[in-house]
Amino acid sequence: MRRRNYLRLQALLSLLCACLITTGCVTSTPKSLYQAEAQERLRELAAGNPEVEFFRSLQPLPAALREQLRDVSDAGGPFSPGCDGRYPHERFLAATKTGMTYYVAVELGGRAYTWFITQFVFDEGGRLIHTARIERGEAANPIPPLRSEANATSSAASSDR
Repeated sequence: MRRRNYLRLQALLSLLCACLITTGCVTSTPKSLYQAEAQERLRELAAGNPEVEFFRSLQPLPAALREQLRDVSDAGGPFSPGCDGRYPHERFLAATKTGMTYYVAVELGGRAYTWFITQFVFDEGGRLIHTARIERGEAANPIPPLRSEANATSSAASSDR
C-alpha cells in the first residue's frame, strides 16, 4: 500500500512539474517586464521619421553592432533577471535604425532590474563612431559632426605652427 501511494505521489509531482514548465511558471526565459515600454520609447525617439526601421531580434542587425552587443541575449532568449544565474544578465528588447543611427533597447538584470537605450552611430564604412546612453525621458543625444578630410588636414596643418 505504501509503495502504491509513493508511486502515485511521484506521478502527481511529475505531472505538476510538467504543467508548471509548459505554462511558463518555471523557465529560464522569463517574459520581459519592459518590452512594451521600450518599444514605445523607441517609437517616441523615431517620431516623425518615415524611414525608420524597427527590429525585434539581434539577428538582422549589422555584424559591427552585434559585436557591441555580444554579451546580450536575443529577445525571448535565456535571461537572468536577478543578481545570480547562469544566463546573461542583459537581453535585447528592440531596436530602430534611421540612416546610420541605431537605438537599441536592452533590459538589465541584477539588483536594479531595469532597461536602457543606447545610441550607436556608424560611418558609411560601417565603423562605429559614436555611442551614447539615452536615459528615460531624455531626448536623443545629438550626434557630433563628422570631421571631413579637409578639416582634418587643415587642423593638422594649424597644429604645426
